[in-house]
Amino acid sequence: MTTVFDLGKLRPTYRGDYNAAAVYEFNDVVRGLGAVYVYTNNVAEAGFALTDATHWTLLINDGMNYRGDWIASASYVKNDVVTFGGAVYIVNANVITGGAGPASMAQYSLLAGGTRWRGAWVSNADYVPGDLTTSGLSTYRAKNVVKSTTAPSADTTNWEVAMGGSSNAVAKAGDTMTGRLVLSGGVTMDKFAIERINLVYASPTANQNVSLDSGAAHMFTGTPQYDFNFNFDCAAGFNASVGIGQVVTAVAIVTNGSSPHFLQGVTVGGTAPATLVWSGSAPNASNTVANAIDMYQFNIIKTGDNVFTVFASRTKYA
Repeated sequence: MTTVFDLGKLRPTYRGDYNAAAVYEFNDVVRGLGAVYVYTNNVAEAGFALTDATHWTLLINDGMNYRGDWIASASYVKNDVVTFGGAVYIVNANVITGGAGPASMAQYSLLAGGTRWRGAWVSNADYVPGDLTTSGLSTYRAKNVVKSTTAPSADTTNWEVAMGGSSNAVAKAGDTMTGRLVLSGGVTMDKFAIERINLVYASPTANQNVSLDSGAAHMFTGTPQYDFNFNFDCAAGFNASVGIGQVVTAVAIVTNGSSPHFLQGVTVGGTAPATLVWSGSAPNASNTVANAIDMYQFNIIKTGDNVFTVFASRTKYA
């Protein structure tokens, strides 16, 4: 009588690329996830992922496996490669799921840095390192994972200036350009420049808002009835519109009547400047002349988030 003993597979059998629908048995060898795995369970079954240690054992880690954009809910294994923001990362742990993202996790190593264009900045949107966005006329690069209502120009912890901006418009004879235009490298003109002045057909109020959306130069045609204050602002908010290290120049012209009045104080976006420096003596009752025209000039420098230094001067035209 002959007795037959089923010893199973005595040596590994290569089955090609892993197929979740295929039935595998002990010592079957497959490729997948950028590596080679051997089936080590005594029961032949299908449907067990290569990351299931009860059925598969890593045999050879022979390369990288690109998995596309990183997904928080996905499981990754060693040598998986993902993109996160504008950068490429490789998994250096055996199995990893979830987390805040490769940029801030020790289980990932940076393979290649890069950037990702996200368009105009959106308040409270999710951004990751390498994301590029525009705010005002500048382009900013995210330094960290950030979700905030603070504009990039006012958040130097999480954003850095990638590029100064421009309107990307080409001007030709007869063109009229509106809004702000940022130019680098200097400007050459073969004729004179014309700047609009905002004519205000009224007297300055006690707390006069000076909207820079209406221009940098303002002329009040009515004589002031009392001493007054200027608040420089714009519709998008002065602090959000002007970057740290940038300067805005403004002019205000006021014609006094027989009872002269003067500028008492200055605010920027509703905030008193950290430093206000007058050229010569600050305006007061004794140095303000009846029926004279006063031209006030201001250089407003942003030195920090909502922090401004203002250099002011007054020229009297009697």
